[in-house]
Amino acid sequence: MEVYISLFGKRKKVLGWLRLLEQEKIPFRYKGENLNNFSVVNILISFPSKKIKNFLKEEGKVYIIEPEPAPSREKLIRAFNSLNLPYFHSWYYPTNCFSVFLFRVDVDYVDSEGLENIFEITKKFNIKGTYFINISGEEEFDEKIGHFKLKTPTTPQRKEILQKILLEGNEIANHGYWHYVFKDFKENYQNIKVCNLFLKKLFEIRNKGFAAPGGEINSSLIKAINQAKLLYSSNELTEGKFPYYPYIQNTKSKVLEIPVYYFCDASFEFLKNEKLVRTIPLYCQDILRSFYLKYIKQQINNNKPIGILAHPHLIGKVAKDFFGPIFKEIKRLKIPNYTFEEFANWWKQREKIRISYKKVGAQLFIKANHYPVLIETIYGKKKSIITINKRSIINLRK
Repeated sequence: MEVYISLFGKRKKVLGWLRLLEQEKIPFRYKGENLNNFSVVNILISFPSKKIKNFLKEEGKVYIIEPEPAPSREKLIRAFNSLNLPYFHSWYYPTNCFSVFLFRVDVDYVDSEGLENIFEITKKFNIKGTYFINISGEEEFDEKIGHFKLKTPTTPQRKEILQKILLEGNEIANHGYWHYVFKDFKENYQNIKVCNLFLKKLFEIRNKGFAAPGGEINSSLIKAINQAKLLYSSNELTEGKFPYYPYIQNTKSKVLEIPVYYFCDASFEFLKNEKLVRTIPLYCQDILRSFYLKYIKQQINNNKPIGILAHPHLIGKVAKDFFGPIFKEIKRLKIPNYTFEEFANWWKQREKIRISYKKVGAQLFIKANHYPVLIETIYGKKKSIITINKRSIINLRK
């Protein structure tokens, strides 16, 4: 008996489940709207009860019935366990680790002091980061002159510190020529393209990633990111998710999205006074650090990536004192650290993994097209990560 998941329903209704199943890398097949060829575990989205009642009494099969999309990994685990099968999925990371650490730095303009502080503390703890560079630098003056008024970009004049950061193994990526997200596709695409040209000219690099200025996202921007043929983007500020591919009008994006934690130093920008003193009060630093330390623990418990965001002109002013305890905790917990490009490359590699399961009596026969590969098994309260070679056998009676 082959073990896989069948997904039924209109495509626009099942996108959440598609994203979850793609994330987990568990064998599944999308069957569209025709209720036939059922598997061991079946997910049915928005089908009338009369249409599905005939299938609910079949033995040895489980049906997850959803009137609306409500994807849940826990439901899948319960479904497999109810059939006396362990839940299997491809592990999220290259090694048997609890999580990975991604450090994102948005360089809205080149604040030399803040950048130097961040550079020194990351070098001390051997932390690599991805620095998203804005070329125009108008954020330094926008309160006085507004957007799109700088005739000469400031970043090229201050590239020395960025060159030093790059030479230490950090990544430099695209934060737009203008620090602005447009409503129009052509303007967004041009904003990304011109920044790419500057990054190539200044640092002789081929940029792979983009982060939306101000964390703003719209469909025109996502289309522009796809047109630019980037490896990844980091636009969503959230609780902390796995990488995924956004869907635009039911069409899957080709660019991987890597979210980061929504709470950051920019959350306190409202405290800036009229003289634009770009510092964060000590009590706010304590609040933010406390949130980060709790977030690290939360992500580790959920085996999700740890992604935090910093700005040189804000927390960079006190980076040495602020980030010391955070980086120290990452090192204490032995959490691997990657740049966004490195992690995106791993996730792309993971996408190529294909695993198949067959149950014969009390044994599971597992095959993988790329091996060795790490797989997590979940059965009841027991979790374990095992290495699968080209063909492995698991005895369910153990």
